[in-house]
Amino acid sequence: MSRPLFAFSTAILGVALCASAVAQLPDASASIAGHSVYELEGGEIVAADGQGTYVYDTWDEYLRSSFFFRHGMRCGFDRLVHPPEIAFLGSQSDCTNSGSFPNPVYDPSGGSATVYDIPVAFHVLYSTSGAGNIPDARIYEQIDILNQDFAALTNSRIQFHLATEDPQGNPTSGITRTRNRSYYNDRGDYASAVGWDTNRYLNIYSNTAGGNLGYAYVPNGGGVVGSSFDGVRLLWNSIGNTNYVPYNLGRTGTHEVGHYLGLFHTFDGGCGTSNCNTSGDFCCDTNPESSPNYSACSPSERSTCGSPDPVRNYMDYSEDACMDSFSLEQAYRMRCTLENWRVDLTTWEGGGTGGTVPDQVSGPSPANGASGVAQNASLGWSAASGATQYDVYFGTSTNPALVSANQTSTSFGPGALAASTTYYWRVDSENTQGTTTGSLWSFTTAADTGGGTIFFDGFESGSLSGWSTSSNVRVGTTASTGAFSAELRRTSSMSRTINVGSATSVDVSWDWRTSGFDGGENIQVILSGGSGGPVTVSSTATAFTTASRTLTGVSGTIGIEFRTNANRNNERGYVDNVQVQ
Repeated sequence: MSRPLFAFSTAILGVALCASAVAQLPDASASIAGHSVYELEGGEIVAADGQGTYVYDTWDEYLRSSFFFRHGMRCGFDRLVHPPEIAFLGSQSDCTNSGSFPNPVYDPSGGSATVYDIPVAFHVLYSTSGAGNIPDARIYEQIDILNQDFAALTNSRIQFHLATEDPQGNPTSGITRTRNRSYYNDRGDYASAVGWDTNRYLNIYSNTAGGNLGYAYVPNGGGVVGSSFDGVRLLWNSIGNTNYVPYNLGRTGTHEVGHYLGLFHTFDGGCGTSNCNTSGDFCCDTNPESSPNYSACSPSERSTCGSPDPVRNYMDYSEDACMDSFSLEQAYRMRCTLENWRVDLTTWEGGGTGGTVPDQVSGPSPANGASGVAQNASLGWSAASGATQYDVYFGTSTNPALVSANQTSTSFGPGALAASTTYYWRVDSENTQGTTTGSLWSFTTAADTGGGTIFFDGFESGSLSGWSTSSNVRVGTTASTGAFSAELRRTSSMSRTINVGSATSVDVSWDWRTSGFDGGENIQVILSGGSGGPVTVSSTATAFTTASRTLTGVSGTIGIEFRTNANRNNERGYVDNVQVQ
């Protein structure tokens, strides 16, 4: 449970936090626009401004705080100190920092328009405690989200891929990892230390982003392209599909890359003037807006300048689920930026050649809508023309989670499936020109007839649906298999009741581990419903192990409850692959 928040001076803060914690606070010179955000080693978030200092137990709590909204931390672009305007790449008058002048040459429509394919170098900057060390799967999801969003409604024909060649010409995954607490807290010249050539790569840095959800520099005034600081910063919690509602769908990345490609906020300049190409966001097909929208969309969307506000546009501050598109003139401006300002970004490593993306995957097995599917079924599909690899999404929700990225085979084994359960899946096909999103398929498994799997949850749906949880339980990305697990922080619990039908004896198994626990702290499971009474099992293992117990004399239902008894945010238990047979 989050503790109450108070505004207090640094002197008073010393009463609540140890002296070493106070010493970790950033000095005033490191703050932007008079405020500062910093994560302590124990995971607490300390935010300070002229009104006081505030402590938040978790990033989720901070992202819902009045401090976050008061300082407009959805995006830090407006508070960056921009370099002087230095035009150095030739004529760029069609898209400057003082206006946009749409030219049909930038029109993305039609099959002959150039496809710009941008190589991404993704730099994970994580703390000495391990915080922020996101898995590759989250990065793959973010690249997929960028490709989907830049092709949504208005197809900009701008695509992204993780770089396959580093600045020295060596093969690469496009992902680097650096363990450094200052870099993690968005301090120090990490861009010079770990960044790649900013003329040739879109550098995305994953860290705390200075307490913002993200920030990036607009290049269209000069002085940005080729500098070491050029690139995008993203709060690590907001990358890919996460449980950090309402910023859980990767739209922060889309928003910041929009800045990187020359776009301004839809509310910049307020209601503007009569010339929409030289005021506001310089795009005449985005209605003017007097202030950012922080909320979800609603049937009666707001109007602050006499016309409906563009709250669904990726360049507003709306919640992720509300955003769905760029406008056509925004696509013009981004393509103009690539043509005139970021001229070297897509002219190597196969970028910008106007090639063809792969066909959509077809031929699902099990067939779409199939029922009575075996609980040990594997997924299969027909190879898509032009595809070199595939991303597989699978789970029990209609927005399935990424479970396998960049695989070359046309099959995937999801593991043991639960009886009488509907699963959803899709396969995206990829090549160097981009990604083609697959159709959403589904199938339903057969009812249990005895002796098979009665229940299974590997948390690959990205949710804890069906579990009763305390406030410190969430979906985690430290998993035994797949992409997700259940994460129990501090003292917390999760439980559920499972119908075992006519079975009188069942085997219960699970994978679990701990992280950072002190003496006397452990993770426990309590199994109830057997004739011998509740069975309790404990563990302090720091690597995933599989445990199991048999319950006899059961009748109708059993109960499963996992508990932890830790006392700090960075002390966590993980549970995965809970199965009843």
